[in-house]
Amino acid sequence: MADVLVSSLVKTIFGTLNSLALREYEIASNLETELQNLESTLTTIQAVLQDAEQKQWKNEAVKNWLRKLKDVAYDADDILDEFAAKAFEMGSSKKHEQQNAVAEEKNKFHLTDNVGDLETDEDREWRLTSSLVNESEIFGRNEDKETVINGLLASLSDPNDDVWNENYEKWECFRNPLKVGAQDSVVMVSTRIEKVALNMATLPIYHLDYLSDNNSWLLFKHHSFLMESKEEYLIELWIANGFVPYRGRRDLHEIGEEIFLELTWRSFFQEVAEDSDGTVTCKMHDLVHDLALSIMRFECYMFGNNESFESPKKIRHLHIPIRSSFLNPHLERIVVDKQYNLVKSCSRLPQSTSCLQKLRIMKIFACRCLRELPQGMKHMISLKCVDISHCDSLERTPPGIGYLTQLLELSIFIVRKEHGCGIEELKELELRKELSLKDLDNVTGSTEAKSANLIRKPKLRSLRLIWGKNAGEHPDNEEEVLGSLQPHSNLEDLRISCYHGLRLPHWWMDLPNLVLVELDQCKRCSHLPPLGELPVLKFLKIRGMDAVKCISNEFYGNGVNPFSSLEKLYFDSMPSLEKWKTVDRGGDFPRLQFLSFRKCPELIELPKFPTLKKLRISTRNNDFVIDNPDLGSLEIHALSSLTFFPSGLLQNHTYLEELTISSLPNLKSLSNKLDHLSMLKHLSIDSCNNVEDIPEAVQNLIALESLFLSECHSLVSFPGNGFHCLPSVRVLTIMSCERFVSLSDAVRHLTHLEELSLVGCPVLNSLPAEIQHLNALQKLEFSWCDGLTTVPNHIEHLTSLSELTFSFCHNLMSLNQSLKSLATLKELTIWGCPHLENRCKKEGGEDWPYIAHIPSIRIMPLDDLPYYGKRRSHGSFLKRFGDWTYGLSRQLLKYKSDS
Repeated sequence: MADVLVSSLVKTIFGTLNSLALREYEIASNLETELQNLESTLTTIQAVLQDAEQKQWKNEAVKNWLRKLKDVAYDADDILDEFAAKAFEMGSSKKHEQQNAVAEEKNKFHLTDNVGDLETDEDREWRLTSSLVNESEIFGRNEDKETVINGLLASLSDPNDDVWNENYEKWECFRNPLKVGAQDSVVMVSTRIEKVALNMATLPIYHLDYLSDNNSWLLFKHHSFLMESKEEYLIELWIANGFVPYRGRRDLHEIGEEIFLELTWRSFFQEVAEDSDGTVTCKMHDLVHDLALSIMRFECYMFGNNESFESPKKIRHLHIPIRSSFLNPHLERIVVDKQYNLVKSCSRLPQSTSCLQKLRIMKIFACRCLRELPQGMKHMISLKCVDISHCDSLERTPPGIGYLTQLLELSIFIVRKEHGCGIEELKELELRKELSLKDLDNVTGSTEAKSANLIRKPKLRSLRLIWGKNAGEHPDNEEEVLGSLQPHSNLEDLRISCYHGLRLPHWWMDLPNLVLVELDQCKRCSHLPPLGELPVLKFLKIRGMDAVKCISNEFYGNGVNPFSSLEKLYFDSMPSLEKWKTVDRGGDFPRLQFLSFRKCPELIELPKFPTLKKLRISTRNNDFVIDNPDLGSLEIHALSSLTFFPSGLLQNHTYLEELTISSLPNLKSLSNKLDHLSMLKHLSIDSCNNVEDIPEAVQNLIALESLFLSECHSLVSFPGNGFHCLPSVRVLTIMSCERFVSLSDAVRHLTHLEELSLVGCPVLNSLPAEIQHLNALQKLEFSWCDGLTTVPNHIEHLTSLSELTFSFCHNLMSLNQSLKSLATLKELTIWGCPHLENRCKKEGGEDWPYIAHIPSIRIMPLDDLPYYGKRRSHGSFLKRFGDWTYGLSRQLLKYKSDS
């Protein structure tokens, strides 16, 4: 298999040798003879590669020769890259001597010349399969067999099994004699390649589905993992490594997409799927992944977090998890790399990075501390992609970006007034995907703005226009600049931020493909643009437009069916918005599913939206009315002035299934407000510190399935005494309720409860005896319950319990014998419980006999838990919990990979 990659390299080198740019440089530099000798040597080597592939498995010397050949082929490719970049100075003669030496070495192995793509007998032999199989070794195909037999409706003869050839002319020659066969005779073709099936099919193609889990376990004695990747990322890697061949002036990314589709047709990828946002993901079987690692083990290297900078000498592809202290001048050692993938945090990259003249892809995604890129970046002339998205601290873009003529992706460009940092640097770049233009207040006028040439960038899909700290000083100039930054009509995503002009541009209607629009902090604009005319707009967010007082007819535009595709609409921080004038044309917002109003204190009433399913509101107005009886989900939050619920908020919501009430610190009662919500399934009450009657308020919700109570500091016990309802509740979470003492005896009525989580309840010290009646309970969690000193009594009666968690229960002294009775318990997790760490050790721990029968036990000491030091920091429990879980997720991933 090694020669396959060498052949790919050799083909790439031949392509580079024949490139126009290189030929021009060859003539100018008097290197014609040198390059002809290189081409002759490569031709000699290429002729024997096919034979070498067959012999390498039996001849270690041939395998070593192929490895040497790959090294010098890489060297040749590097030199030619330098030629093409006009950076070649010296060294070609020495490299050519090495290539000749390797070419001569092939004679030792008596390799046969096989020019062309002829397939050897051994190549074909491994593919041959037979219809004569041992039926006892076949699993899960009985139904498929019956379907195929019934489809053929005749005897089955001469099956062609596992066919690979895709050549249509050959298939026609093969089919012709079959057309004159005996009546009722049938030929069945099986193949892994859909093209073959399409060429041969006379009946509908029958696709075999994946085996069921049970049958897969029968077939495989061990579990096989699938390696998941994104199509976009794979194509970028292929381009970076030179695997995508040049075809005239065609875009390499488009060619890469064709290759991906071809490999999908050949079933090389598995479980290819497209997300709602268009992201295509696929999976690679672990055997294929292991094969790739075996082939490339001398050329690819991934550093661990704690490794020093030592890598194999012949390394070609390097992945570095960056720490701020990690980057140093040693990076000059990897100047031959063609991919440079940086993660984690660092404030700047070393200036030596600009020496990577063959680098094609630079990804520094979400490096939030990064402030500076190498000043000499303009010399990295092979760059095709610079992904610095979500690098929020970046202060400037290096000068001379316009010199990077091959650049296709640049996620952020920060406009400066210094030479080489102006927006005109973008003029000749054929950018695609996404671009954020920042500090547009440094653009002096329309002429300079037009020099960015955005209107001639048809492959740009997402554009963000952001003004900086000096925005508002010259509002007339800002209007002029924005009016001259018109993008191409293919744009799908447009966001405008911190713009201080009085008017938005006229070119909205020239962007018919917009799917997402966001207007953020356009504080001086008093009128909304006619966004209702955009035919495919699905997502609209308007935030911080302080001067807008009314949503009126101009917002809808002059179209017959305004907002015909809009699904999600957000209004946020609109302090002057008082009224929404409806324009009843019989078809407004026909697809709107989600509507959010946050910090719109003066708004009193909303129009009726027939298709609306989810509404999120935040208002200080006690007279607010919601007239959407078909609403399925409602979120009410940040109503700081409310002491009681407005009468119009929860009326006529017969079909409401989800309700969230949060951040109502002065609300005192919910009694009788929820009783008529007969279809409510999910209820969340968060940060309502003074509500004292939660148990009584929820007791008549007969359809309720999940209940989440958080930061309700007046809650002492749950459910209420005399409580007999909530027969359907399956999930109960009580979090950060500082005065919560215990579940009440009425918990016995929660007969369908499957999950119970008690988190951040510091005075909770026990559970009532009635928990023994919770026969359906499967998951039980105690976290940050400092009052808990022993495992609650009667836990041994939970006959369905499968998962038990204790985390950060600092005073939990020991486990007890009751755990031995939990025969169904499959998983025990103990994190940050210092008294249990030694007691639960497998070797000699006092409590180990109580838990030894549990299949999965996860114990993590306090010192090993990430972000633990922040647990005592200021802020809400949820914030501290978030700090902890951010780091914990990585520990979980590491744990799963280790186990």
